Amino acid sequence: MKRGMQTEIAEKVVISDAFMSQLLNGQRRPSWAMAKKLAHTTNTKPELWLDGEPERIKQTLESVNF
Repeated sequence: MKRGMQTEIAEKVVISDAFMSQLLNGQRRPSWAMAKKLAHTTNTKPELWLDGEPERIKQTLESVNF
């Protein structure tokens, strides 16, 4: 993932960088409301955040422009 992208997404969604890291590493899953915010911010689908494997989420973020 691009340097600083994790922090940028966390700031836009208004979550901590630590929580964003946990989401990206598969340690936590977002609520439906948070998944919708993440999806809207990153031009992805909420299902990616709810059901996606960490590597799939990271790969998808590499290919989207937000």
